[in-house]
Amino acid sequence: MPYNIAVKNNNTESLNIFLKNRDKGTWMVLYYSEWCGHCREMAPYWDKLVSQKININFVKIDDGMLSSLDYEHNVIGYPTIEIFKNGNKISSFESIRTYENLYNYALKYSSKDKKMKGKSSKKRHTNKSRNKKRKSLKRKRRS
Repeated sequence: MPYNIAVKNNNTESLNIFLKNRDKGTWMVLYYSEWCGHCREMAPYWDKLVSQKININFVKIDDGMLSSLDYEHNVIGYPTIEIFKNGNKISSFESIRTYENLYNYALKYSSKDKKMKGKSSKKRHTNKSRNKKRKSLKRKRRS
């Protein structure tokens, strides 16, 4: 089961869980600050996102804990969202902070899950149905 960790000021236990496991799997990391208006505006979207059944680990790191990280980060503003895979940063979120954009970003880097399979198979089914309808219309026109 994926992790969902919140690392707040002086919470070294949560931080250690993240640091111990960040080299394993894919992590979506949110760097935030309590005083940041953009972070507060985005908070409900993040909370909804981490409650979804997406095969990715989530961690939310408060600005007071940045100096405790054992890796180099490039946080120059809040909120900052990055994807790490097996300990290596592979992407930074650079889109409008809506729930839909965050959800799609998480899905893009998650392992394949049932939600993704369901969407793609539904799309293929729809395309097959359209092609059948087109063929039947062509046959009727020929007659």
